[in-house]
Amino acid sequence: MTYFEEDAQLRDILITGGDALMSQNKTLYHILDAVYRMALRKKKANQQRPEGEKLAELQRVRLGSRLLAYLPMRINDELVEILRDFKQKASAIGVQQFIIQTHFQSPLEVTPEARKAIEKILSAGWLITNQLVYTVAASRRGHTTRLRQVLNHIGVVTYYTFSVKGFQENYAVFTPNSRSIQEQEEEKVFGKLTTEQATELNKLLHSREDVAHTIRRFLKKIIFLSWLPTGMYLTCPPLAKA
Repeated sequence: MTYFEEDAQLRDILITGGDALMSQNKTLYHILDAVYRMALRKKKANQQRPEGEKLAELQRVRLGSRLLAYLPMRINDELVEILRDFKQKASAIGVQQFIIQTHFQSPLEVTPEARKAIEKILSAGWLITNQLVYTVAASRRGHTTRLRQVLNHIGVVTYYTFSVKGFQENYAVFTPNSRSIQEQEEEKVFGKLTTEQATELNKLLHSREDVAHTIRRFLKKIIFLSWLPTGMYLTCPPLAKA
């Protein structure tokens, strides 16, 4: 917290740990509370600093977790209240973005339990983005298109494709970057937004409307969302991340 509080440029905190939601609710509460108190101190200190010497204030908090896919019952009511309470307090001091960053790799993982977990998190006012880990199984033609459609329909914003690193221990699930680029050019391209669409979606997702309903309504104009527009929530690279 001291590192963030004294840094002049950092505005984004990503809490992982491996998996942020593997922490107990009590532990996660203390972590988020420490983030809030740090952001509040930094904001108050900036009020005393002259123009040109103010430090960047916290704008975005992200929690990285795959539990939505493989252990969705972890998303209980107590956790949802912790997330909702933190968002309300942090919003009041200027934090703008609250995101659960998850990893669905197949539409088969979007079970009824996963849908309920997603609904609960969205009800707390947090956005959910999906980083697709591009394994061999996920690389089957048409697989990612269907995954994006399913996730978009329930209110998850599809983020970027993550290529499994080519280490020996990953050999069994490694997909070459050439296949990822092929998928981008032949399949993912059908979800690419125009500048006008990106601007419109950005405004819609910043509104207080139901996220799932907003995305479903927007999908009448496009098959699925494959990229987040630059500057909206997260800056998304144009190619699959290596």
